[in-house]
Amino acid sequence: MTQLHLKHFDKTIFTLVIIVLLTLLVPSFLSVFAAEEGILDKDSPWLLFIPIFEFLRFPTHTIAGTYIHIGGAFTFFTGLLLNCMLYAFIIERIIWRIRKQFFKQQRRKRKKRAAAHKEQQSSIRLY
Repeated sequence: MTQLHLKHFDKTIFTLVIIVLLTLLVPSFLSVFAAEEGILDKDSPWLLFIPIFEFLRFPTHTIAGTYIHIGGAFTFFTGLLLNCMLYAFIIERIIWRIRKQFFKQQRRKRKKRAAAHKEQQSSIRLY
């Protein structure tokens, strides 16, 4: 059986993103719960967290919503955890790609400087 190997996977970034997403998940879940119960004021700052929860519910709760709700609280929160892990993976890959592009540009600049320096040194020797 082949093993899936990701090039340059940064576990630290992945873990930090999961922690941030789970930290956002708690107040967003509580604000949605309060809004559905009708105990949240219309001008409450907690309303800002509701779109975050709607975002964090996607894809598992959208695709398999009926199965998630039938399964109870355990499957509900497991689905939210899977979503956070998926988003953390996607964000980690985006960060990796940005860093790769940045370092590629830095390498090009270093090569150009080295070539210019080498050319300058060779022109000095000619005189």
